[in-house]
Amino acid sequence: MLELQTCRLDQWRSQLALDVRLKRLLDTIPLEVQTDGISLEALRKMLRGAKGRGCHCGAIGDELRRMGWRRERNWKKSENGFRAFWFPPS
Repeated sequence: MLELQTCRLDQWRSQLALDVRLKRLLDTIPLEVQTDGISLEALRKMLRGAKGRGCHCGAIGDELRRMGWRRERNWKKSENGFRAFWFPPS
């Protein structure tokens, strides 16, 4: 039971770190760029740690949703499938 609690605490701490890192990153991106939309992959690359490991896309998406961001998919303007961009809260 203690191991499970420790594991959950570690997950909570790592999620908290992602919250802080993502907020700091978004604060550095100009509002004009944000309103044009940001791809999840671009955010993932910018959030890479010192050892080159990236964050999980699902965790970034969950955190963006918590922050009020919305994802829009564009199926019509891409030859290689859809493009998804994230937009800040209105």
